[in-house]
Amino acid sequence: MKRFFKIYMTFTSQYIKRLVHYRLDFAIGVLSFVFVQFSGILLITLVFQQIPDLNGYTFEQMVFFYGFFQLPRGLDHLITDNIWLIPNKIRKGDLDRHLLRPIDPCFKSLRNVSNMKP
Repeated sequence: MKRFFKIYMTFTSQYIKRLVHYRLDFAIGVLSFVFVQFSGILLITLVFQQIPDLNGYTFEQMVFFYGFFQLPRGLDHLITDNIWLIPNKIRKGDLDRHLLRPIDPCFKSLRNVSNMKP
């Protein structure tokens, strides 16, 4: 399992390097991410300017909830954002390159599959 995690981290680091390679595109993506987060906080601020508390929750608590719910979203985008690229790879015919590599693309070993209990 450690080997597959190392391979996954290598592929993820190469993906991040590819994103950073196009600096303007990367900068626009970062700025749009910051804008979306800022607009979410701004919306909460506008709501709490009109209403002092929302069902017993204060402004600080709602900002905490907003940030707390954004953490899994950010981790999801960091770890599994490559999954959205699979249909493009299939259409372009680039998925064959991954299927022909000497490692299993599903990160499972035949030895482990044969030892699995039903």
